[in-house]
Amino acid sequence: MKQKAQNDSIVIAFITTIVIAGACVFVNFYGFSVQAINDYPQDLIVQVNETSSTFIRTYENPILGVKFEYPLEWGEPSIRDNSVSFSSSSNSKTQFFDITISVETLPPGFIDLQQFMREKFGKYQTLPEFKIVELNKTTLAGFPALKLRYNYLENLLLNNVNVTSMNVFTIKGNTAYDILLHTRVSNYDFYLSEVQKLMDSFKIISILS
Repeated sequence: MKQKAQNDSIVIAFITTIVIAGACVFVNFYGFSVQAINDYPQDLIVQVNETSSTFIRTYENPILGVKFEYPLEWGEPSIRDNSVSFSSSSNSKTQFFDITISVETLPPGFIDLQQFMREKFGKYQTLPEFKIVELNKTTLAGFPALKLRYNYLENLLLNNVNVTSMNVFTIKGNTAYDILLHTRVSNYDFYLSEVQKLMDSFKIISILS
């Protein structure tokens, strides 16, 4: 009887030791898990979301009276008196593009888009192998517009390259607004999709006086 009581005490002591050891392991594991979570760079997720939200930038120029969206990958715009432009490196043989948004005050006598087109683009017909490939009516910033696309040969880095230019332009009052895409013929479709987004977002705003 005494021997049985001793055996029971040994079993209870053994079970108690296992329970305590298991509890210690659980506490240590829980503590490690909490520390691992605390040490994890939580701001990484926020940073990714923040970065993804900046793939598109909004450009607003109250002096020219324009506002539009453009991809971050185009880089910083080059701003002149009456235009805003984005372009590739002049040393690039493949990623060649020029995207320009220009604003022009028209002299008295301009009455429609056809006249503006003849006055501005008529001189381009002397370019090597000039050919009009598209001329359509469209809209820009909610106003009637024309879309003109033409191809020609351009000397790029000592090589004759088939290039294409697309102009979408409209007139509001005595001011003309023109969006230009200039690139290789082979790259036109690639850049057109991005320029189309710019044109869809393009707005004419109040000019800062």
